Amino acid sequence: MGLRLEDALSCILFNLALENVIRNSEIETKGTTHNKSTQILAYTDDIVTVGRPIEALKETMKKSMKTAEVMGLTINTQKTKYMAVTKKPTKTKMLKTDDQEYGRVK
Repeated sequence: MGLRLEDALSCILFNLALENVIRNSEIETKGTTHNKSTQILAYTDDIVTVGRPIEALKETMKKSMKTAEVMGLTINTQKTKYMAVTKKPTKTKMLKTDDQEYGRVK
């Protein structure tokens, strides 16, 4: 039996599951990108991962996806996008991890 998306309890339960995923994925959650390579911001079904260099971002994504799968959660790779914020022009259209590709947005 599932909960309807409009149900207030569904947001609370999903936040608890998401908290468990982040804590168990062994991602450093203390500090900011000034003193570490990645940072995660999450609420309900939206997750923002900020990282530098790109390898640190990929590693964080892999860890969170692996832990989410253990909890029975999946990440919708069609809706997952990445944004490069840099002064240098980049030609990369896709961000690739082991077996996933993510489109780029401006």
